Amino acid sequence: VPSVAPTPVSNTSTVAITDKDLHDLRITAPAKTSVPVEISWAGAAPETPPDAKISVDLRPLTRAYMGAEASGPSPSAPIPGEFVIPEALIDDYQLNVRGVPAGSYIKDVTLGGNSILHRPFHPGAGAGEQKLRIVLAHDGGHISAEVADKDGKPVPDTNVTILPDSAAPDPEYAALIISGQTDQRGRFRSPILAPGKYYVLAATVANDNTPESVTKFRRARTKA
Repeated sequence: VPSVAPTPVSNTSTVAITDKDLHDLRITAPAKTSVPVEISWAGAAPETPPDAKISVDLRPLTRAYMGAEASGPSPSAPIPGEFVIPEALIDDYQLNVRGVPAGSYIKDVTLGGNSILHRPFHPGAGAGEQKLRIVLAHDGGHISAEVADKDGKPVPDTNVTILPDSAAPDPEYAALIISGQTDQRGRFRSPILAPGKYYVLAATVANDNTPESVTKFRRARTKA
């Protein structure tokens, strides 16, 4: 009978060592669940359907990431489409969506009808249907900026930060910040952005997504 590679599992336990060896230590492996995923467009699909497939990574927040944790290759599907993430450990995760086609952006991600866009989630914890729905849109746009000094000369390699006008808590807001650098002509072009209000800031320092940095740049919107 061919051997089957086990799905990796991990868990932790706190122990105390006193004046003797510790025997018969037991660490319980966490339970697993399957996560159905549905990908769709918000509104009408593009006139020319993109030749792209969407896949997702589940990044655990309470332990080290061990690569693709589901058994077998990462499942994927075209847009629209569906697939299932098999044998996901019941844990806290951050979702990483891969394969979003050019000219499109992630409009929302919901689990059990609740938005988890830029938020951690816990598959298998809620009641009712636990389908992960990823909604894409193609009605966004780019922000182009030019940075110049007081004499009007272009400033290359300058940090440009785009800050959305959002009331999201700082951990979620950090995922909304767009950062980059100007080219040798002092120009910068953002990736595709959802419709909305944004602030653009040029600075000598870059956002590093630490809590202190996010708070600092968020407050700097008044100067943007």
